[in-house]
Amino acid sequence: MDALRERLRRARRAAEEARRAAAEERAAEERAGEQPAALMADLLATNSTTAAPDPAQEAEAAMRNASAHAEAIIAKLESWIRDLKVNIHDANFARAVAQGIQSNVQQDFADQREDLNRSFAAAIEALNASGLNASEVEERVGAAKRIIKQTRELNRQEAKETRAALGELEKSGRSKAKKLEKEGKAAAKQAFRFGKALSRAQHAAGLHEHIYERTIGHAEHASERLEHRAEHAAEKAEDVLEHQSGQVEHHLEKLMDELSDEESRAVDELY
Repeated sequence: MDALRERLRRARRAAEEARRAAAEERAAEERAGEQPAALMADLLATNSTTAAPDPAQEAEAAMRNASAHAEAIIAKLESWIRDLKVNIHDANFARAVAQGIQSNVQQDFADQREDLNRSFAAAIEALNASGLNASEVEERVGAAKRIIKQTRELNRQEAKETRAALGELEKSGRSKAKKLEKEGKAAAKQAFRFGKALSRAQHAAGLHEHIYERTIGHAEHASERLEHRAEHAAEKAEDVLEHQSGQVEHHLEKLMDELSDEESRAVDELY
């Protein structure tokens, strides 16, 4: 009897353990089925709601971008000024520019000058002919003088064109300075406009008055500072350009004087 009862107890324990294991397995399967469903529900909830843009963040980002653009333009002006100053202290730079200007202008008058030089050489050769009487000498000297007069007029035209070319070069530099100044100031003003937009967005969001008032004050101060820097850099660039132009003009005048001296020596040969 005792042995029989022991077997019955063991059978009941085994049956109980089997039921418990089956229950745990079903619970695990239910949890596994619920987890993907929960994840999918979270994903759908996330995708179904797109965050609305924050006006304050957008305005602040735009203000920073506009300020950075103004800073970049000012940096470009300041870098250009440094390059101009390097050229000013280079003894050969102004001379090279002057020679380049003169060479370009002379190309425009090259055919006329070649014709005059050929005519003048022929006039001098005619004067060296033997057996000329006084009237013939006077006539040929007169022809040579007329050629010299035409050459002087050509020189005056060249000089005028040369100075005009230098003026255009300086004008181009000034235009560049003004353009960069205008762009820098425009970017600074744009930054202030975005600063005002940021202040309004802060106000609309219910931030304290001192916060949005401080925002617009800082934006205005930063904008004015950038505008002043752009204007100052442009003025400095124009000053350096004027100095550089003066150096080039000095060398141009020397080159034109040399041309005039050659002409004077040619005249002296007639007397």
